[in-house]
Amino acid sequence: MRALFDRREAHRATLRNLLQREGYEDLEAVLQEGREKGREEGREEGREMGRKAGLQEGERKGEVRGKEEGRKEKAVEMARAALVEGMEIGIVAKISGLSEGEVRGLTEG
Repeated sequence: MRALFDRREAHRATLRNLLQREGYEDLEAVLQEGREKGREEGREEGREMGRKAGLQEGERKGEVRGKEEGRKEKAVEMARAALVEGMEIGIVAKISGLSEGEVRGLTEG
């Protein structure tokens, strides 16, 4: 029994010496540093995931907006062509999807 106790005590002394050599007061200090590093890595990983999600959302919104603008430009082109052919503003608005005010604005510009 004494030999087992001495062996454990020897291991503890060795561990204490190693920890002190590395600048740690005790094992709890090592654990605390590990927890802090883990938290920081987790925060950084979370920030990176947030950046990626933000970029994806921005790209998606940009794509949707670009498609909407493209449809609007196509409607304006078609409305201008119809007006040149002499179609009435109300009919042009109906077939283009533009409001009558928007179609009138095309004749003024």
